[in-house]
Amino acid sequence: MEDILSGATAGKEKRFSKQFIKEGDYEQAVDDFESFGPRNVKKLPNDKEGKTGILPDGRNVNVRKESSAQCPTLEIQNPEGGSKDIKVRYVNKT
Repeated sequence: MEDILSGATAGKEKRFSKQFIKEGDYEQAVDDFESFGPRNVKKLPNDKEGKTGILPDGRNVNVRKESSAQCPTLEIQNPEGGSKDIKVRYVNKT
């Protein structure tokens, strides 16, 4: 996770998630997703562009081409009652 957050800046922290902003696009988000080596990788439901999988430690991870923030997002979901989810928002800085 440290490698992925390298160069990222802390974004707005919400009640259930810690958010980070990282320069990049959907391809970078997918590369970061795959770097975790998730298992049981599947396409997102409802024809949304992205993937979901399970990390070696049992947490869920997903990557979406577009999120509620209108940008590609990598999300690591922590179990209920655990620590906050982590969302990395990818933006192209010009």
